[in-house]
Amino acid sequence: MKTLVFKPTPLTGELEIITSKSYAHRALIVSSLAKGCSQIINMPYSEDVYATQEALKHFGVTINNHVVETEQWIYDQTPIHCYASGSTLRMLIPIAMALFDRVIFSGIKRLFERPLDVYETLFENQLKRLNHEQIEVSGPIKEQIFHVDGSKSSQFISGLLMMSPLLNKDVEIKVMNEITSESYIEMTIDVMKHFGVVVTKHNNSYLITQGQQYQASSITIEGDYSQAAFFLVAGLIGKQIYVKGIQPHSKQGDQKIIDILLEMGGNLTWFEEGIFSSPSDTSGIHIDLKDIPDLGPILMILAALSKGKTRFSNVERLKYKESDRLQTMLHILNQLGVKTIYENHILEIEGVRSFKGNIILSSEDDHRIAMAIAIASIRAEGTITLTQAEAVRKSYPEFYDVFKSLGGHIHES
Repeated sequence: MKTLVFKPTPLTGELEIITSKSYAHRALIVSSLAKGCSQIINMPYSEDVYATQEALKHFGVTINNHVVETEQWIYDQTPIHCYASGSTLRMLIPIAMALFDRVIFSGIKRLFERPLDVYETLFENQLKRLNHEQIEVSGPIKEQIFHVDGSKSSQFISGLLMMSPLLNKDVEIKVMNEITSESYIEMTIDVMKHFGVVVTKHNNSYLITQGQQYQASSITIEGDYSQAAFFLVAGLIGKQIYVKGIQPHSKQGDQKIIDILLEMGGNLTWFEEGIFSSPSDTSGIHIDLKDIPDLGPILMILAALSKGKTRFSNVERLKYKESDRLQTMLHILNQLGVKTIYENHILEIEGVRSFKGNIILSSEDDHRIAMAIAIASIRAEGTITLTQAEAVRKSYPEFYDVFKSLGGHIHES
């Protein structure tokens, strides 16, 4: 395990943000379902994206230098290792079932502790847990109408949507209960349309009509708002930072970070290539995490450095991520000297001027926790030692290099 020590130093300068892994997952999968050659421009590198690339190769897809080529789908009978990527597993399960008789997925134990109950309900006799780190799924998929609990995760709906054209019949996905992270479903629909398949939405139902097929194409991946959030907050609590590579009009749900930071009093200014984030006296507001759970950790750090109290609702979604992010962040904030109250499904954080230093914090092997702790170190009263620092490889392997390029002081322990 990697341990890093952060010396309190404000960050400043400019950076080109990594491109969106959420878009990359979808572009890789959909392009693999189109016969012929497609190109994915600005492909990000991370463990999660690698997991999806390698998984698709087991289906007979060739991926070289961001060129995706498919002639026919052939499963090589090797268990597909999803590592810690929930997106890879949840999106590929229905696709594997539609294409093949039997596929085995594997991954780390924590991955299979995260909910799969939507598929276990839909495909009761076709999804079998072999052990704590493997499941077996079997095809074919005979249904054409799917009733899905939308409150669980949008990744299930995205997986079903991307799979639907493979069934060669009218497919309807009826979503029950309130949809969480709906913007990620819109992202999936956008990528599908780019590759020639149109999804029609009516109320809480999605219809994919028979006869549509994916067509090979070229797609460019845009900058990642969920990763940009860390450096946007760093600019507000430190010195000015220019975050390049994000677009003001995006289907990424985490684009909402801009509205939230502005509402808190953040000084943000758009320019042609990105956005300037400048030192600000921010104030607490109410933040609903229903559609933006990945922003939870870094927004909690900003809340802890804002005037007054910040109230977070729909925080339960954080329990089922790479770690139990709710309990992890409660512990971290307590260690940093921040007062929190969690009751009746509401988290309240009372702001402080600075964080306690000379402490040791663990990422709990969670990439977003690791990055949030790193940003928190900017306003600590002493060094912060981060254990399991290597967790950032999951989504942003260059994070610490970028951090140092902006003047951050890090050394290995």
